[in-house]
Amino acid sequence: MPSTPPSTPAPSPGSVTVLGAGVVGLTTAIVLRSYGFEVTLVSKSTPEIPTADIEYTSPKGAANWHSFADRDDVRMQRWDSVAFHMLFELATMDGTGVKRHLSYEVGGKKPEDWVDPWFANFVPGYRHLLPHELPPSCTFGYVFQGVSIDVPNYLLFLLRTFRRMGGVVKVASVGHIDELFAADAEGGKAPTFVVNCAGMGARKLGGVEDQKIFPTRGQTVLIRAPGFNEQWMRFDEVCYVIPRPDGSGTVCCGGTFQADEWDLEPHLDSAASMLRRCVAIAPGLLRSSWGGQSAPEQAAAPADPDAPMLDFPDVEIIRHQVGLRPSRIGGARVEVEWRQVPSLPHQSLVVHNYGHSGYGYQSSWGTASHVLALALRALGVVPPEVQETDISVVKRAGRAIRVKL
Repeated sequence: MPSTPPSTPAPSPGSVTVLGAGVVGLTTAIVLRSYGFEVTLVSKSTPEIPTADIEYTSPKGAANWHSFADRDDVRMQRWDSVAFHMLFELATMDGTGVKRHLSYEVGGKKPEDWVDPWFANFVPGYRHLLPHELPPSCTFGYVFQGVSIDVPNYLLFLLRTFRRMGGVVKVASVGHIDELFAADAEGGKAPTFVVNCAGMGARKLGGVEDQKIFPTRGQTVLIRAPGFNEQWMRFDEVCYVIPRPDGSGTVCCGGTFQADEWDLEPHLDSAASMLRRCVAIAPGLLRSSWGGQSAPEQAAAPADPDAPMLDFPDVEIIRHQVGLRPSRIGGARVEVEWRQVPSLPHQSLVVHNYGHSGYGYQSSWGTASHVLALALRALGVVPPEVQETDISVVKRAGRAIRVKL
């Protein structure tokens, strides 16, 4: 938990080390760099080498913007609203991997206590669906102008942008949080502070060892459906259809949400079940809708030769994906910690930013802005009453990104 800051000043103002190169770590590194900090990103896996760590989850997900914040969860609403505005802006830039899509969210029966979601007042085009717009199994829903994210390309875009902004990437394994305060070999100085974006790694990371972290297994199926360009989700069960905006016709269908499940092998019964749910709300995924040949022998030969066989001939399966969402009891940890590093004469600042479960993408720019605000306040760089709003922080980051495109 946060402790009282020391009276001794930080050893080297202006430098930061960020641990973790998932979507949370990359976004945090960009926000800190856009403020002017010298930033080094340290990670065992990166978007360029995603298989170095089996717990590196970000490239395995389906991603769009859909807030999981409850109506009284002001903290998450703040994160998600900031992230929406930034992602919506990134969708106007070439090469980001983000694109604006209509987002449909439907359910079997309208709850008696239904109220519009908290974000209805700022997402563009929000309205209730008309009866003829609903899938056969649904009686209620809404639509708004949202965004979808081509996960692999978006992560590569973030990494490329960070480097173009002058950020440094170091591929390394870290066993203890204190290792990140080691003096730089060239400059001979320890970083001003460290940001911990270790995700699932926070469970085993020395000096952190957060036992509130647990995996939530997510399984998806990538299929081919050229021309399909709408997002569909159900708000009464785990079911989502998210097109990847890379022009390949790839659509991500999901999913599962299995707490404390570590199995990284795809379950074919789960895959078949999720595909049935997905085509029920989005029949445009079927071969017959886009002109693909419907043949069992094609379904038995997935685009990925190593993909498990699944007898579902009405869709063209590319591959199966499984990842472990870094969930945390009590929600994401975004807070300050002052710790005594044995090699240093004064306490050192760590800002934690991990445990985002399935909402890492849709909250990332908001939590990154929160990290910056926490660090500036902890270091006494600016008084709290004159700190920037989160929106102004990401607008500055957006301007920096445009310059580097």
